Amino acid sequence: MLRLQGAGQAAGTACLALSLALALVLAVGCGGEDEPSPAATAGAASPPASPTPTSTVTATATATAIAPAETPTPAATRDGALTVEEYAERCAWENTLSGDLTAFVELLIIEPPPGLRNFHDALIRASSVLWLVPDGFGGADAPADEDDALVWALLFLLLTRALEQETGALPADVRATLAEAGCLWTDEFGESVASLTPTPTPAPSDAASPDVADGPPSWRTLEQVLARDELRCGVKYNLPLFGFREADGTLTGFDVEFCKAIAAAVLGDHTKVAYVDASDALTRFDLLAGGEIDVLIRVTTITAARDREMGVDFAQPTFYGGQGFAVRKDSGINSTSDMGDAIICVQTGTTAEQNVADHFTDIGLEYDPQGGLSQDVADAFFNGRCDVLTADTSDLASRIFVRADADDYQVLPQVITKEPLAPAVRDYDSEWKDVVNWVVHGLIAAEELGITQANVDSMASNPPNPTIARLLGVPYEGGEVRTLGFDGVNAQFIQRAIKAVGNYGEIYAREIGDNIPRACTLNDLVINNAGCPDGQGGIQYALPYR
Repeated sequence: MLRLQGAGQAAGTACLALSLALALVLAVGCGGEDEPSPAATAGAASPPASPTPTSTVTATATATAIAPAETPTPAATRDGALTVEEYAERCAWENTLSGDLTAFVELLIIEPPPGLRNFHDALIRASSVLWLVPDGFGGADAPADEDDALVWALLFLLLTRALEQETGALPADVRATLAEAGCLWTDEFGESVASLTPTPTPAPSDAASPDVADGPPSWRTLEQVLARDELRCGVKYNLPLFGFREADGTLTGFDVEFCKAIAAAVLGDHTKVAYVDASDALTRFDLLAGGEIDVLIRVTTITAARDREMGVDFAQPTFYGGQGFAVRKDSGINSTSDMGDAIICVQTGTTAEQNVADHFTDIGLEYDPQGGLSQDVADAFFNGRCDVLTADTSDLASRIFVRADADDYQVLPQVITKEPLAPAVRDYDSEWKDVVNWVVHGLIAAEELGITQANVDSMASNPPNPTIARLLGVPYEGGEVRTLGFDGVNAQFIQRAIKAVGNYGEIYAREIGDNIPRACTLNDLVINNAGCPDGQGGIQYALPYR
């Protein structure tokens, strides 16, 4: 990223740079022909998207775009303008995020295709902020004043939202071409930018804050949750089955249940939770870093980059997701081995597209890929224009769950990638991570041991063995109760969690159920694997609580 030169720049430098950015924002697009905004005309009637028919292709072929029938890409452009394909070669976000100044300057001066002028202007505006901000929000010459840094971040957020609006109004085949080239804004690019942004100072006086000495910051989240008498849990608001805000304002879903479990374990009351909307992938880790939430539980995959670069630490996975497949129940398709020559809908420009191509190459089958944006391919599948829809299993199940004809569809047990989803806490807060981690392990152990929400009280009053007594924090035959170091929450914290939400299996059955099959899949218990086919079975098991 470009730096504004000069050491020790004051807040006025950021203001000056912001003025330059705003000037560029106003200037872009003023020199060409006026063109109606696609976003402004998006409400006009248009025919439904439909897959472009193709002959069966090999697994390495690029997905055919799902495109509206009456919105073809212009065959000719005005003099000097690029075709959509030529433009796509120059507009990839990786060029901006990697600091490729030459590529960015070329993007500034090219003439976009006529139908992409508004998209191009929005792209330039958003990209320009990344170049004008001092050292990409977070370098040595970053804005000295935190308010200035916040202005930069808010401006960029507004411009990316405008870019997404213009993107949504483009014809589906054009979007597919741009997506394949990496020109569309994605969650992955958002995370790259988020890693460059400054860590905000928590605004609430009772928000979590670190102790900083000579070493890394040391957080004391457990103490702060106890003092506040409330858990702040970041969840999704828009993903049925996992985290969803109902019409009456209540939050439901698999992830939400773990928030309740932690609140019950720590505070003795599963209702003492303030749910914070962490639906936006761009800001979810900022909520943790800024002390606005105590734990993030919202379908977040553990990866090495997130673990090391995002200032977070992960607990035991609560759900093993992955790229899966949805089909109609009457399709006769039970696994990918039944999908030879099938029409498979997959979002263009994502890792899912390459994953499915690699998988079908491995199993030696041909298929017919149909690509487009996420909603386009989902609509095509549910309208019967694709045999199979492939995406993350949580996304597939969520889309099916909200449909009136949900009983006609199923998510197959098979997954072809690994996506371990886990609660995230801040780095350098081992006491709090231990509590979150062992609440999850405790709920899994309860299922293994046959402890349920209904029988936990009787088990605690008369434990059948030392293992159950230790897990529930009660004496066995008059023996001693050990806290195992969990003095801040006392020995019965796991017992309280089980009483509030049940064991792991009860949570899964209640919130996800058959929408994502569990038997003989990764989310099943290891002790249930005896009857599973070769190569299948669960990997969930609790570490020993002793």
